[in-house]
Order: sequence, then C-alpha cells, then structure tokens
Amino acid sequence: MKRYFPHLVYLALFLLPWQTRYIFDQKLLAGEAFEYGVLSMYVVQLLVVLCFFLGWPLQIHPALRVLVRRTGIFVLAAALSIPFSLNMDLSFIAWSHLLIAALLFLCLLDERIRMDRVALAFVAGLILPSLLGLGQFFWGSAFASTLLGLASHSASDLGTSVIEGEGVRWMRAYGSFGHPNLFGGYLAIGLITLVFGLRIDGRRRKSVIQLSLIPLLVFALILTFSRSAWIALTVGIVVFFAGMFWQRRRSNRLSPEATSVIPFAVMLLSVATAVIIFHEPFLARFNPVLATEARSVSERLDLLRSFPSVWKDDVIFGVGIGTYTIGLAAVVPGLPSFAYQPVHVSVLAALAEIGVAGLLASLYWLREFVRRLRPDPGALAVLAAVMTISLFDHYLWSLWSGLVLGAFVIGVALRRALDGPIISR
Repeated sequence: MKRYFPHLVYLALFLLPWQTRYIFDQKLLAGEAFEYGVLSMYVVQLLVVLCFFLGWPLQIHPALRVLVRRTGIFVLAAALSIPFSLNMDLSFIAWSHLLIAALLFLCLLDERIRMDRVALAFVAGLILPSLLGLGQFFWGSAFASTLLGLASHSASDLGTSVIEGEGVRWMRAYGSFGHPNLFGGYLAIGLITLVFGLRIDGRRRKSVIQLSLIPLLVFALILTFSRSAWIALTVGIVVFFAGMFWQRRRSNRLSPEATSVIPFAVMLLSVATAVIIFHEPFLARFNPVLATEARSVSERLDLLRSFPSVWKDDVIFGVGIGTYTIGLAAVVPGLPSFAYQPVHVSVLAALAEIGVAGLLASLYWLREFVRRLRPDPGALAVLAAVMTISLFDHYLWSLWSGLVLGAFVIGVALRRALDGPIISR
C-alpha cells in the first residue's frame, strides 16, 4: 500500500479546489446561520489523513526534522485555545482543519514526493475551476451542486460578490470556491508556480500544453476581480526577478529558471488582453466612488478597528480558534450574521483566536523555517505572494482552503531549498 502514497498526495493536491464536505451541525449567530458556524469535514481532508498514515513513517530529510517537531508544537499550542474558547465545538473543528493542513505539509516534505508532480497536480487542479469561473462570469450565475461542493449564486442576488457599474452588475468568478478572493489566491499561486517553475526545453508538446494553461488561469484570475490576488501576483513577480538579479550578481551565472522569460511574456500578453476585453468591470473595481467598492473598504476598516476589542477578551490564549466572529458579535452586537467576518489580516485573526501563547509557538516555528529557507527566486516568489494575501484577507487562517494553500506554499518552498526548481524535468 505504501507505493500508492505519492500518487494519493498528488491526487489530494489536484482536488484541493473542490469544497465537497459533510456538514453535521450549524451554529447560529444573531439568530441566523453563518459560514464560520458550519461544523463540517471536507472529503479531501479524509484523503490527506489517508496519505499521512499510508506514508508513515515519513522519509524526511534530516535538515528538516527540527522543523517537523516545531510544527507539532505549534499545532498543540493552537489547541490550548480550545478550553478557553467562546464555542468549543467550533474551535475543535477549526483546530482539526489546522491539524490536517499540517499533515499535508509534512507529506510534502517526504523525499518520495516529486516536486515536479506536486506543481503539475496543483496547477492541473485549477483547470476545471477556471473554466467554471469563466462560465459563471458570462452567465452571471453559478449553479449549485452538493456533490461538487458548489453553492448557487446570481448577479441579481444580494450577498453575491459583484462589480457594479452604471446600471450593470457583473458577477465575480467563484470557480469551485466559496468566495472569489479565495479562488483568486489559488490562481495567483498557481500562476507563479506555473510561470516561474516552467522550463522551455526540447519537448515541444509538453511546453505548448503548459504555456496554453497560462491564458486560462490569467483570464480566470482577472474575472475573480480579487485585488488581493492581483497584488499578490504582482509582488510575487517582482520578488522573483529581484531574486534572479541578486542570484546573478552573487554567482555570476544565470539560474536555470532564466527561461521563465517566455512564459512570463505569455502571461503579460494574457493580462493585457484580459484587461482590454473586460476594461469596464476592471476599472470599476478601482473606482472608490461606486457604492460597492466604497462599502468594501469601509467594512474592512471597521473590522480592523474592532480587532483590539476582540483580542483583549483573552490576550494569552485567545477567544478560541475558529471563533473570531463570535467574539466580534459580543463586541459589536446588533448586526446581521453575514456582517460578522474575521479581520482581513490573517496574522491578526490568528492572534485574536490563539493568543500570545500561539503567537510565541508560531515565532518558534518561524525561526527554524527562516534558517532552512535558501534565497531561491521561485520559493521567495510564492512566499511573498502568500504573505501579501495574508495582509489583505483572512482566509489563510480562517478557512480550510486557505490553511491548506499556506501549507502547500510553505512545503514547496522548503523542498525547493533542498531540491531546486519546482518543475525540474
């Protein structure tokens, strides 16, 4: 059975975008159901757990074993918030999501896992969601499917993420995710992985297939209208080329990733084409006068102002992992349930939920991570993109799909430190 371990890991990465889950309870907030009150387990989580036990004992390079232990310490430190939680049921489920994301991270460190296949599985998993996202934008609606974990959306419905123009509502692309920002984050990481891990070599057919995926992912990313994802991709590109320049000056030789100029050119051309075609909603997204955009900025600022009040409820152990919204409702009562969101900065959301104890454990982990990371342009690019997202969105901490995206990026970055480029063959 152990021989199936790598293949199941690749399958899990391929299936990450799909939100199929079993919901076994729903908590209420302000008398209404809310997303952060759903108690559920995702199908792909069961696959990750199976991968971990099939691969045990994991074959991890000695240089990374200290980091493995510190990962365990961080996960246990996060569990300390559960007894002090505002809702222990929610906290236990949220902690289990964190634990399973950590298990996938450990699986990615296993030396039997090939990074070229990891990258290709992750990117390939975004093809169907991207096609779905394009259809959602043009149709102005999204169909529901329990089997696929899809919710129904329509541009005419209140609560749907839209871009508003003069008498026009464009529905943002959700893909297979619960929110366009989350979809955009995956696409940004997928593009960086594809563009800056892609080598143009003699195998023409493989190169053409990989290059043809770039416009698809770019168009889907534009249609999410996720500003955080756009910024993350931009920062990742800048960091990659800065790393290339630094590496060139230091070693006086070009990195094997210098061939990224061709896929990068394809990406730039695709971005320019998409912006020209969809210029009206694109420009509307940056118009602060429009009601939708002004409300978005205002809500984010209000959540940021409320953070100190939520955090001070329990500075040491936090309000409980997964319960930020309940803490916010206690501080700012009287709002409808959908108005209660975690603060849109992942680090602050985590600090409020697991407190200083969890923060110290994360810093203990981070110290070892920085020691093991080498200045590889590709690794720095994906890490910079994820760090950028964490400054503008909370899902890297508050949602399963965000947690596992972070686990993927960190695992790939560490393996690059040992193995070299993501797609090496």
